[in-house]
Amino acid sequence: RYMAGVDDFGNDIEITDPQAATLQPIARAALGSRNSRPFLEAAFGKDIMKQNPAFAGKVQAWYDRILHEGVHRVLDSLDEFAFGFADVDMGDGDENQLTRLSLLQMIKLTYEDLEHM
Repeated sequence: RYMAGVDDFGNDIEITDPQAATLQPIARAALGSRNSRPFLEAAFGKDIMKQNPAFAGKVQAWYDRILHEGVHRVLDSLDEFAFGFADVDMGDGDENQLTRLSLLQMIKLTYEDLEHM
């Protein structure tokens, strides 16, 4: 979204990236097509889909969510998830399983995972 140079409200974003001239037109096209694949291939190489299909799939899923809900709402949901469900370890040794997870690991959890904790 950033590389497209447009925020959730259609306002221009100043891009400071050495590859902006190459990547911005591809990112803008992705806004219309909702397909992140051409951007990923341009940014990371044509083999990104073969080398790491899980990464490409996750990027697409997050991109869809950002386009549908907006960047701020998606980021807020991460805060709610990370800090709303995980207890903060106060050093008393009484921590639950979520306090040991990194934010990246939490993002990967499903509701089924949470039910079994």
